[in-house]
Amino acid sequence: MATRSPRGKRKTFAEEFGERLKAARERRELTQEAVAEAAEMQASRLSEYESGRLVPQLERAAKLAAALGVSLDELVGLREGGAPGEVRDGRLRASMLALDATGREGYIDATSMVAEAFVVMASHDEIEARRKHRPKGSPGRAGGS
Repeated sequence: MATRSPRGKRKTFAEEFGERLKAARERRELTQEAVAEAAEMQASRLSEYESGRLVPQLERAAKLAAALGVSLDELVGLREGGAPGEVRDGRLRASMLALDATGREGYIDATSMVAEAFVVMASHDEIEARRKHRPKGSPGRAGGS
C-alpha cells in the first residue's frame, strides 16, 4: 500500500498517515492548535504525526479522525477521501463486501482490527527504519557486542 516519494524511496506508513492527516486538517482550514485541542493532545504531538515522525495509537488516531470529521479508514488509508466502498486494496475490499453481506457488526469489528493492524505495521516500519540507521557493531544489531 505504500507509495513512493519523488526520489523513488518507499514512504513509510507514518509518512503516508501524516500526509493524510495534514491534508484533512487543511481541507477544513483548521490550525494544528484547534485540532490538537479537540483531540485532547499537544499541538507539538500533532505536528510530529503530520510530519511522519510518529504514528498515534489507535485511540488517539480515532480522536483525531473525530476532531477532523473524517473516518479512521480515511486517515489510515483504507478509503480514499472517505468515499464509502472505495477501498484501495482488492483483498480487503472483497473481505469487507463479504462482511457487509453478513451484517454491520462484523464489519465494524473487522474495520477496527484492520485499523489496529495498520498501526502495528507503522510501528514495525519505525523500528526497521531505526535498525537500518544504526552503525554496524552497535548494540541491538545482530553481530554487535
